[in-house]
Amino acid sequence: MCVTSSADVRSRCTEASSKSWDELRTIYKSVVLAKLLYAVPAWWGFTTADDKRRLEAFVRRGVRLNLYLQHEPTITQLVGQHEDSLFQAILDDESHVIHHLLLPSLSNTYNLDQDATKDN
Repeated sequence: MCVTSSADVRSRCTEASSKSWDELRTIYKSVVLAKLLYAVPAWWGFTTADDKRRLEAFVRRGVRLNLYLQHEPTITQLVGQHEDSLFQAILDDESHVIHHLLLPSLSNTYNLDQDATKDN
């Protein structure tokens, strides 16, 4: 397994097959990024711009090491996805602990045909 300094990673892993690179990328996403994003909706609002730059630099280092692909989401995009999925889970589950704090949903129904019949 390739788990040493970044200079050693490239030299030791150049002979790895594409399958093993795919496995390393899977491990990077499922372990490293998962730990990085743990409970992110709770703490992301408290991060400074400098903190966010360091997190982005960490992910860019993964790109340089070929552990994360360039076209995959940035840390900010991943945080947005996590926050969206949490909010959707709260919206969908009426028994969720904080569902009762949501404003009631508005139902706007328009009968456009009614206006047309008044003119006749």
